[in-house]
Amino acid sequence: MISRAPLDFANGIKFYVPPKSTFHVGDVTDVHQYSSIHDVQFDLIVADPPWMSKSVKRKKTYEMNDEILNQLDLPSIATRDALIAFWLTNRSGLEQEMEQRFAEWGMQVIGNWKWLKLTTQGEPVYDFDNATHKVPFESLMFAVKKGEELSQKIEDKTKRKPKNEWNVF
Repeated sequence: MISRAPLDFANGIKFYVPPKSTFHVGDVTDVHQYSSIHDVQFDLIVADPPWMSKSVKRKKTYEMNDEILNQLDLPSIATRDALIAFWLTNRSGLEQEMEQRFAEWGMQVIGNWKWLKLTTQGEPVYDFDNATHKVPFESLMFAVKKGEELSQKIEDKTKRKPKNEWNVF
């Protein structure tokens, strides 16, 4: 049970943060400064960039600047054992693009989960054989820093007690 009171934000969102833990919710452009000021690296990094797509271009709902990701120095803010997770849209070629980015950051992709979007009746929101570009799922790609063998990292983690503190971005 978490003993710390929730952190309330103006928009009504509450975050429960375990004792001795750190987190940062915000624009990725200021995470390096946050990490430096607080002298912290993150054990878990979850990112959901505003990827460009045909729909976004047509509706002009937001803008994605690839330069922001190009300037992101993920290795400097991630601990040696960090787990990195990036949400991806279904834009053609995006998974390969992220695999390349992770390689450039000195990281290894270890998995790719698919989140199946369902209606309240439990049916996929779109047909799998839909002739349009819409599909009923999104991807979550996981990566770790290259170095030790991944199997060794997993074995080491199962042999010791879990940390009571986490740093999450």
